[in-house]
Amino acid sequence: MNLDATNTFIDALKKWNERTKINQAMDMSSLTFLIGFRIGIRGEESLREEDTNKRLNILKERIILLINDEISETFLISSLTKFVTDTFEHSLRNHGDTIIFNETVTSKKPDSESFKKVTERVKSNKYTQGLKNDLYRWKEIVAIELSEEKLEKWEEDLMYEASKKLMVHSEKMREKYGNMTMREIYELESK
Repeated sequence: MNLDATNTFIDALKKWNERTKINQAMDMSSLTFLIGFRIGIRGEESLREEDTNKRLNILKERIILLINDEISETFLISSLTKFVTDTFEHSLRNHGDTIIFNETVTSKKPDSESFKKVTERVKSNKYTQGLKNDLYRWKEIVAIELSEEKLEKWEEDLMYEASKKLMVHSEKMREKYGNMTMREIYELESK
C-alpha cells in the first residue's frame, strides 16, 4: 500500500499548523478532533492527546483502517480535504452567528468567566484575522500539495497497480484452465 495521498494529507495538516501558529483561530487539537469525529473516532481518550504528532498518527491509523476496509484512498483524502476547507469557510462565514451565540449565553450566565473570555476572543480583530489566516493558508497548501491534478495522478497509479494484479491473476487462471469459459470453470469447480 503506497499511501501517498494519506501521507500528503497528514503533512498538509502539519504545514497548516506551522504556518498559522502565530495567528490561528482554530487550533490543531480542535481540527484533529473534528476530522477524527468525521471518520468515526468516537469518545477516544487518544483524541484528547496533547501531542500533535500523536493525534496525527491516530488520524493516520484510522484512515489506513478505512482504506483497508476498501474505501478508495483518493476518495477519502479528497473528502477530508474538502471537509477541512468547508470547516474553515463555515467558521469565517458564520463568525457573526458565533458572536451572537456567545453573547446570548454570556447574558444568560453572567457569572460564567469562561464564556465571557470566549465571547471577547471571538469578537476580537485578532480572531477574525485568524479565521481568514486559517482558511487562506489551508487553501494555499491544498493548491500545491492536494490539488485535483495530484489526486487524479494518485488515482491513476492505484488503478494501474490494480490492473497489474488483475493481469497476474488472469494469467494464472489461463495457465490453470486454458481457454475454458467462466461458465465451464464454474461448472468444473462446483463439482
